[in-house]
Amino acid sequence: MNTGDLVRCRSIDGKHYGDIGVILEYQPWEKVATVHIQKTGTKERIAARDIELVKRAPHNVTKLKKEAVEKSQKNILEDLAKNQLESRICKKS
Repeated sequence: MNTGDLVRCRSIDGKHYGDIGVILEYQPWEKVATVHIQKTGTKERIAARDIELVKRAPHNVTKLKKEAVEKSQKNILEDLAKNQLESRICKKS
């Protein structure tokens, strides 16, 4: 979850069951998001377990795609370096 994502809020007490909101801030170490609730216009802190992602914000989609490409390129380069190292060690033996 990132800032700007559209979410559906669920809670056991029924206070925000099924309400739609936008994430204003997400703290991954607390697993708590600050959400602007559309129905009431209030800003609430809700546990991540009670939030369901409805739609990613467009800027988050491009950011996540870019991170995935960078991560895959890094993995490819690490694999190449490991294979080269293994082949050098095998040749010396």
